[in-house]
Amino acid sequence: MSSFGSIGGLLIGLLGLLAAAYGLNPTTPYASQAFSVGVVGAAAGGIIVWLSGRKPRKNILVQQSENNSSKNDSFQELIKYKNLYEGSPVMQRTVNTDGIIIECNQIYVKNFGNEKSDIIGKSLFEHTAEQSRENMQKTFESWKKSGRVENEEIWLKRKDGSTFPTLLSANNIYDDKGRLIGSNTMIRDISETYHAHKIVDDHERQKIQLDELKKMDALKEEFYMMVSKECQIPTERVKKYCDILKDSVAGNLDAKQLETVNEIHNNAGKLEQLIQDIIDVQKLNGNKMEFKKEILQVDEFMRNMDDVFSPNDGRKED
Repeated sequence: MSSFGSIGGLLIGLLGLLAAAYGLNPTTPYASQAFSVGVVGAAAGGIIVWLSGRKPRKNILVQQSENNSSKNDSFQELIKYKNLYEGSPVMQRTVNTDGIIIECNQIYVKNFGNEKSDIIGKSLFEHTAEQSRENMQKTFESWKKSGRVENEEIWLKRKDGSTFPTLLSANNIYDDKGRLIGSNTMIRDISETYHAHKIVDDHERQKIQLDELKKMDALKEEFYMMVSKECQIPTERVKKYCDILKDSVAGNLDAKQLETVNEIHNNAGKLEQLIQDIIDVQKLNGNKMEFKKEILQVDEFMRNMDDVFSPNDGRKED
């Protein structure tokens, strides 16, 4: 419609100019009337063209309706963002460039055991565990320079003092001029993952320790076997020399000398048996023991025990 009005206005204006030009010649019939009509036609054509080029003004009802629609769209977007923020399955907090918490979701509040009013306005470092304070400070300064944080491991501290490991990732908030004014931080609790890794590490550590103990047991067994073999050689010689003395090769022995030689022989035999017991223990530990059943003479066993543990007072008096 505006295009048709512009063309029509141009045609009327053009005809008006032609009529005015005809009226400029006073010798032509009706010159003055033609000039007047031409001027009026040119003016009317110009007015029509001007009116056709103007955009139609919206009435106040239309303007109010559009403003309300824009506000409703913005409000709906705000509600949608708020629902996503509050309904997030992970902790969310919003901080400014000074590290002050200006917003957080309910999961964050629940994890830290505080009321929301106790969190808003506090520094993010108040929720940082002591062992991660330095790392958190470096991460925060790096974020202010680069505007980026992704999967940074930080230990946080609850109201009751307990700590837990998390992964932090931040997306930035900018003002209308594109300046960084804060960040929305997503915080994921990795306690279960951390404990799983710890169990695996402990298992590996225990396996290494068990391997070391097995090596030590093998070395100990080898040492005991070596010592036992080395001790068996002199005991055999002592018993052999005792047998030589008792056979009167070096001359006849009186009763007391014979008793002493017999005692030496018996003690050498006991030492030999002790060495054999050590070897048997090592065989038991190594599952290499071979059992041989024999009849035990209880009377002889008790006499031997009596000889071992009874005091030799008479010998001391001699």
